[in-house]
Amino acid sequence: MELLEVTIELPQSPRDALLGLLEDLGFRGAQENERGLIIWLRAEDPTSRERLDRISDFLSDLREGDPSLRFNISCQNVTDRDWVEAVRRSFRPLQVSPRLAIRPSWIQYQVAPRSELLVIDPGMAFGTGGHESTRLMLRLLDERIARGDVTSVLDVGCGSGILSIACAKLGVARVDGCDTDPEAVSASRENAVANGVQVGWAGSIEEFPGPYDLVLANINHRVLAQLAPALAVRATRCLALSGLTREQIDPLLPRYIERGLIPDKRLFENEWSAVLLKRK
Repeated sequence: MELLEVTIELPQSPRDALLGLLEDLGFRGAQENERGLIIWLRAEDPTSRERLDRISDFLSDLREGDPSLRFNISCQNVTDRDWVEAVRRSFRPLQVSPRLAIRPSWIQYQVAPRSELLVIDPGMAFGTGGHESTRLMLRLLDERIARGDVTSVLDVGCGSGILSIACAKLGVARVDGCDTDPEAVSASRENAVANGVQVGWAGSIEEFPGPYDLVLANINHRVLAQLAPALAVRATRCLALSGLTREQIDPLLPRYIERGLIPDKRLFENEWSAVLLKRK
């Protein structure tokens, strides 16, 4: 299968808005680096050109409001094998928390004592532990589950399923994950089987009305604002959020505080952040 690799060079400040657009256009698993974002489309998909035009128009509109904004979009054709090989070269085993380590299937890795090993291969869905927001969420859920009172978890926007699988590996009795992207749900199922865990998967949060002891959502600021009612009502004990830059947490929190959740802990890595909220 031939893919179109799209590199979008732009500064940090407009990336969250762009990620919101990408979500609306059906993209998941954008790679972020110091220069900008990289996404992939199927070259034979007739909607690819239209979606690229939407991205270009969106950034042009942003530049009208901020003439100093500079961006560049470049494309190249790659095969899915080229893409996987490129990701493989950058994907290394990682001990992300006291009880969680990640490795790809083609690399053996000796984990720390009493650690659970997550085997996650790169795919088109987001979440291999390479991004700060994923690592922050894994650290938060490891610490929270260790208290021993979490028996059910819902992972909203599950991507590769890495957070759901981690919860199951850490002994949570009931774990469910959902994502609006069918490829993400498919990748999550495959990864769960590879890790020998049982997780319920669905394409919509509406299929999991809850309640849950812990709800996880590693998405982006715009979607976390929109989903506040649905996330809060399902969380009986606590809620963990990420996909947020440092400056985005405080403006978002009132949407959850007014629904009975208050900040319990915050973690930061580079410009990214995660927050654990608990019931009042």
